[in-house]
Amino acid sequence: MSPKVGQTISHYRILKKLGTGGMGVVYKAEDTRLKRLVALKFLSSELTRGEAARKRFVREAQTASALDHPNICSIHEIEETQDRSLFICMAYYDGETLRERLRRGAVPLTEALDIVCQVAAGLARAHSNGVLHRDVNPANVMVTKEDGVKIIDFGLAKLKDRSKLTRTGKTLGTIVYMSPEQARGEEVDARSDIFSLGVMLYELLANRLPFDGDHETAVLYKILNVNPERLSKHKPDIPEGLQRIINKALQKDVSSRYQSVAEMHEDLLRVAKGLKPIRAKLPRRYLRVVIPLAIVAAIAILVGALPELRDGFGRLLGAEPSPMHLVVLPFENVGDDPANQAFCDGLMETITAQLTQLEQFHGSLYVIPTSEVRLGRIASPSEARKMFGVNLAVTGSVQTWSDTFHVTLSLIDLVKKGAPRQLDAAIIDNPRDNIASLQNEAMLRLAKMLKVNLLPQEQSLLAASGTTVSAAYYLYVQGNGYLEQRQMKENIDRAIVMFESAIAQDSLYALAYQGLGRAHWYAGRYAEAVAAFQKVIELTPDNIMGYNNLGASYFRLGRFKEAREMFERSIELEPNYRAYSNLGAVHHMDGRYAEAAEMCEKALDMNDTSYKVWVNLANACYWLPEKRKESYEAYRRAAELAEEERKIKPRDARVLASLAGYYAIIGEENLALARVEEALRIEPDNATINYYAGHAYNQLGRRDKALELIAKAVASGYPKEEIARDPWLRELRMDKRFPGMMEGNGDTSEE
Repeated sequence: MSPKVGQTISHYRILKKLGTGGMGVVYKAEDTRLKRLVALKFLSSELTRGEAARKRFVREAQTASALDHPNICSIHEIEETQDRSLFICMAYYDGETLRERLRRGAVPLTEALDIVCQVAAGLARAHSNGVLHRDVNPANVMVTKEDGVKIIDFGLAKLKDRSKLTRTGKTLGTIVYMSPEQARGEEVDARSDIFSLGVMLYELLANRLPFDGDHETAVLYKILNVNPERLSKHKPDIPEGLQRIINKALQKDVSSRYQSVAEMHEDLLRVAKGLKPIRAKLPRRYLRVVIPLAIVAAIAILVGALPELRDGFGRLLGAEPSPMHLVVLPFENVGDDPANQAFCDGLMETITAQLTQLEQFHGSLYVIPTSEVRLGRIASPSEARKMFGVNLAVTGSVQTWSDTFHVTLSLIDLVKKGAPRQLDAAIIDNPRDNIASLQNEAMLRLAKMLKVNLLPQEQSLLAASGTTVSAAYYLYVQGNGYLEQRQMKENIDRAIVMFESAIAQDSLYALAYQGLGRAHWYAGRYAEAVAAFQKVIELTPDNIMGYNNLGASYFRLGRFKEAREMFERSIELEPNYRAYSNLGAVHHMDGRYAEAAEMCEKALDMNDTSYKVWVNLANACYWLPEKRKESYEAYRRAAELAEEERKIKPRDARVLASLAGYYAIIGEENLALARVEEALRIEPDNATINYYAGHAYNQLGRRDKALELIAKAVASGYPKEEIARDPWLRELRMDKRFPGMMEGNGDTSEE
């Protein structure tokens, strides 16, 4: 159910929509019986699907409602609408979340201590009643206008963990606050909330996270393996006692942390009064032996464990540590047969995609995307370790004989700083007339090497959207191989031929339609991409990325209404930051800037590490007079994140052209010119790059160059509807040369 403003549900009159997150939608409402303001949270259908889930929700909400403390949000009651949608009625607080507060910068020391002390007091009360939060982060802490602090969503994170919203029930925005034991998918206790509270305290003071990264894998690796930088590096005036409190809260071994949040609260209060903490006494020599002791403890526990558990945890004793941060490297084309290269490249991509699908079942498995490997030009296990911090690599080779594919797979250990060491290997000889079984055989062999037992639902997932037609599979893999080498334009056309040929062999092959849609997208053929992605969602109607891809294609065609519908459908299936950000872009094109900003803020609540989300927020805020100042900060943050991506992808013209636009807006002319010139050197004929570059030159006041590049973009097929609606181009559209340029027959030179 989606309530409307002004609607009355039970005895609550909806006044305003406050926000949307992974757990549901929150509204401000009036309790017409008691004449008071309340907040109503309508839970996502994913959390309460099925009678067992509904009962579990009610039970968790009842437990949370019994918590009575000034720093815990009060739950008044649980209600049900006529269509059986469940919602919680909570106290309404006039204020902002800590996430919103952090967007204005670091929090002063005294204020940060006061906030965290109040959060610790609330957590202590909850823990004493046997209730864990499991999702302590700035988005779940409200600061009222009277400087009171309220913890929200108590106990509901447990429901989220059990739902299928994401692999771990977390988004990237939440993952950065997870404890190591949570990241490993283990059972947690109160000490997990303590770790998350330590992360939040660090962020409040430094306005940066202790464990950050460009993608989920990098973040999780740091949480599990890397000690954070000392806070004093970013905030020199921090008291040493507070540094010790943070150190103790962020210990990776739970036995070395505070054993109760009450202990941490006591130390925080002492530091706030200028005293030294009592319990945060952790000598440096002890920090160096925490991990070895944890391993010894694990060995002792496993003595009486079941055989299958011993096999899984046995990795701690030698080659394969837990978790498994894994990369699949390019496959060697034995014999350098040109006809075989596309298949080698495609096999790497398909195996990576299959391993990625297993992440949702195995909390210890994290796989680096193929695109990152390609863009980083990573070819060896040692390079992968240095770039991504992985501890395992899969290498392989492909050789074709007259009637057989000869494939080798090797699992490489990268834990130690010395030379990589092979742990296991497999050889697969697969007949050409049964090539469709090759991927399944390769996955079974890899699962065995990784000591992962594939459950029936995992095997079903790996088979979904696939094919049993060998010829179709072979063509699909080749198509992926060409698409992975798309910097050569002819490879995109070759990929299209391969995917279309695969579909001709198996008209129900959803993955082939997905590949075809991607290929047309990269070629700028958005109408053809629409047709392919429509087929994807027809064959897999619950595919959120299918709806996102279809919506993005509609957007490029200027079909904004249809794009909005697709992004909304994606969110309905599973709230995700890409759809929220894309929906913001649609609202921006429709001139609904406040709604655009709202959608982007929701996206940032889920993932604040994407420069594309930050620039969408910046673009929306720029056209709202009251938020113009905020927009410049968002552009700067977008530029910072994009520069990080440029380090990984130095020849990504889209990143470079985007950076040029950001720098032009914030007045960094030299940087803007350097980035735009570099982008045009790399891809001088790409329609999107020409449009972005024209945008940057327009911001720099170089109208002739802007008109020249945008005319070139139009001639190459860039959507005219987007250009006609872009608010940044209002003055450019008034130029007398503009109409002719849009028709492709105008002279852009100044008379």
